Amino acid sequence: MEQADKKTRDMLAWAYEKMPVLTSSNKQLQEYYYRCLLSVMMSRYENPNYITDVFWAVGTWPYTISWDNSYASDVLAMLEPESLKGAILTDFEQVQLKKTYVGWN
Repeated sequence: MEQADKKTRDMLAWAYEKMPVLTSSNKQLQEYYYRCLLSVMMSRYENPNYITDVFWAVGTWPYTISWDNSYASDVLAMLEPESLKGAILTDFEQVQLKKTYVGWN
């Protein structure tokens, strides 16, 4: 649990450095912003055995659906524009209107 906690905190610290800081008198809005960022980061997989390394999955599912990542496309473009480009290119190469997803492999 400690290793998982540390990995999650390290991942969030990396993302916080790249994202704009949101300050508001509405604390719930601030908390919501950071929870949304956590949601995006929990979809990020670094694995050289995956079709792309970095692989943006649908939550904890081992595949990606480009339109499903559209909710986070602005965030992905700010965090890692090259990995977003890779996800889009992988979708064009692999899906080709024959399926709706790209598996990790």
